[in-house]
Amino acid sequence: MLGVGGKQTTPRHRQLCWLPCIVALVICVAGSARSAHAQSDTTDAPRPRAHGLFVQPVGAIAMAAAGDLYAPLGLQWPLGAQSELVVEATLVSGNWYGCSSRSQGGWLAAGLASYLSHKTSGSRGWFVEPKLIGRYFDTHGAHGASGWFGCSATEAGNLNQTDFELHLGVDAGYEIRVGALEIIPLLGVSAGFCSQCVGGSPFFVGSLAPLSGPGLRSDRPTLGLNLNLLRLGLRF
Repeated sequence: MLGVGGKQTTPRHRQLCWLPCIVALVICVAGSARSAHAQSDTTDAPRPRAHGLFVQPVGAIAMAAAGDLYAPLGLQWPLGAQSELVVEATLVSGNWYGCSSRSQGGWLAAGLASYLSHKTSGSRGWFVEPKLIGRYFDTHGAHGASGWFGCSATEAGNLNQTDFELHLGVDAGYEIRVGALEIIPLLGVSAGFCSQCVGGSPFFVGSLAPLSGPGLRSDRPTLGLNLNLLRLGLRF
């Protein structure tokens, strides 16, 4: 999930790009503080499963370094000892398709995470999460440019439109708990359909779009990869 060159960003926009990274740092500090408080508690009684709030810092940092805003936030709502509802919202504003364009929009996803462990507290280990994923982008400002990520005026004109996707996917990850702090490495795949997707390949992999280059838009089947790789959150 890397942005591409040829764009200009204002100082304020650059500051906003780093906001998700700052939130991730705050979560780490708050989680450490709550962990220390929990360790000072001498009671051995198991704590009930808590609600969670998380960010996904890998994509946020990579996009912020390119001057783009990518803010993935999520909420976990326990449904039982081994399952929980997971809702994710990702706000995007950046040069996603090249040609000095700017795409604004994002992803919305809802899934059901099922854990293999029967533990009611602490780290629960492996889980799988089937999910429904939607994405909408409004792209504008594209124009012909030269260079590695350059494009013709015709290709740039094709980019200044909207596109959306609807996918069914599944994530697999491993939950690690340290007090209130939660660390989840994960990977995911999805498949579905896209209206007015860019590029000339039969399948459009949305998360790799910044590397695919511009092209004619069309309606076609699409694949997706969850390249966020890490959730960092708090249980409360």
